[in-house]
Amino acid sequence: MKIHGSLNWLYCPTCNHIELTPRKKEAIKAFYKVKECTECKIPMEPVIIPPTFYKEMTNPFIQEIFLKADKVLRNAERIFICGYSFPDADLHIKYLLKRAEQFREETPEIYVINNHPNKTDQQKDEEKQRISRFFKNKEKIHYKDLSFEEFAERCRKCISGLLHITAGIRLRLATPKFGKAELCMSAERYLPLPQTWGRHR
Repeated sequence: MKIHGSLNWLYCPTCNHIELTPRKKEAIKAFYKVKECTECKIPMEPVIIPPTFYKEMTNPFIQEIFLKADKVLRNAERIFICGYSFPDADLHIKYLLKRAEQFREETPEIYVINNHPNKTDQQKDEEKQRISRFFKNKEKIHYKDLSFEEFAERCRKCISGLLHITAGIRLRLATPKFGKAELCMSAERYLPLPQTWGRHR
């Protein structure tokens, strides 16, 4: 869910039509070149919420996304903060996260993945302070020495492993000697996540 909109979303305020333009940043063009709505021919507007304290939240699509995000976060046991420095201006995101924490009556497991080669120690400390003072249970905040690219690559390998396991299960279920122990060993071989994550804290 793109809570702050997207560079490839255009919205018609007259007929509430939204246009998605995959692989094209049409929202940027809308600032200097008029694009008419295909339904009513009215100039379309970009659907982007800038990183400022004042955020325009009247767009019905943004409101719907926020409501869905609120529901997802309230039921989340783990939250991964990736490529996001937790800026003070993002009050709406903090509102959603605090609602989730209060709804659960406990802090979910928080994993912070936001490292990059040019990040200074001062930037890391300031970011940790912003995040740690926000959540109640500091022990549930886990800082990982991973960049967003490294994290995404691990997710890709994890999904690839899951697909491999699923294919293996289907093949093995056709044989009468398939057992639970064999399945567990197979899953551990392809998804060594706890050990891997622990080494990169």
